[in-house]
Amino acid sequence: TAYDKPTLGGDPQSLVGKHVRIRFKVKCAGAGAAGTVPAFGPMLECCGYTATVSAGVSVAYASEDTGISSGTLHFKADGVLHTVVYCKGSLVITGQTKQYGHMEFEFMGLYVAPTAAGAITPVYTAFQVPVPFRASTASVTWNAVALGTHEIKVTGGQKIDFYEHSEAESIELEDRKAMCDLKFEEPAIGTTDIFALCTAETKAALVYQLGTVAGNIFRVNAPLFQPLKPKRGDVKGNSSIEVSGQLIADGTTPDHTITVL
Repeated sequence: TAYDKPTLGGDPQSLVGKHVRIRFKVKCAGAGAAGTVPAFGPMLECCGYTATVSAGVSVAYASEDTGISSGTLHFKADGVLHTVVYCKGSLVITGQTKQYGHMEFEFMGLYVAPTAAGAITPVYTAFQVPVPFRASTASVTWNAVALGTHEIKVTGGQKIDFYEHSEAESIELEDRKAMCDLKFEEPAIGTTDIFALCTAETKAALVYQLGTVAGNIFRVNAPLFQPLKPKRGDVKGNSSIEVSGQLIADGTTPDHTITVL
C-alpha cells in the first residue's frame, strides 16, 4: 500500500512470511547393510515419504499424502551457523551414464537468525561410497522390458509453500504430481513398439535400480508409469527415444517408492 507523503520517492516495506530455501545434492547409495535406515532417510521423510523397515532386507520409503514430517537443517559457512526449522522439501532423482546418481533436494523452512559458530567436525561414516550409472551397475525396466537407458529423471513433484494465519506459520505440502523422464536406446520395433505402447496409453511398472551388492542398492519403483509423446533422437550414431509422463496415483498404492537394500 502506498503512503501519502509530501515528497517523491520510495515507501518503507515490511518483511512478511520470512522463510528460507536451501538446495543440495546427495549421491544415490545404500545404507551399508540391508534393512538399515540410510543416512539420508530423514531427508526423504521430510519430503513426504514414510519408511517401512524390513529387518535384514530393506527400508522402503513410500510417498504419502498426510502426516508429513518436518526437520531442522543446519548449515555452517565461514564461522556463521544458519539454522532452518520446520523444513519440508521436494526431491528429484537423476541418473546418467558414466555419472553418479543423485538425489536433488530443495527444502523450505522458517527463518532463524544466524549465529556465530565454532569449528564443526562432520561425520560421514553413515554415507556409503556410491556406484556410477553404467552397464554393470544400473538397470531400468518398464512394462517388463529392459531399456538401455542413457538418462533417467524421477521428479517427486512435491509442491511446498509457506502458510500462515493469525496464530501460526508453517511450511505445507500442497500437492504432489510425480513424473519421470527417460532417454534410452530404441528397441527393435518388432520386439517392443514404444510408439504403439504410448499411443495405447499404456500404464505399467517402472523400476530403476542402481547398485547390485546388498547394502548398497538404491531402487525406485513406480507401479503405474504412463509415458506420452515419444521423441526420436540420436546418441553417438544410435537411435534413441525420449519419453516423459506421470507416475499415476490410482488411490490404492503409492505412486512411487524409494527402497534401499
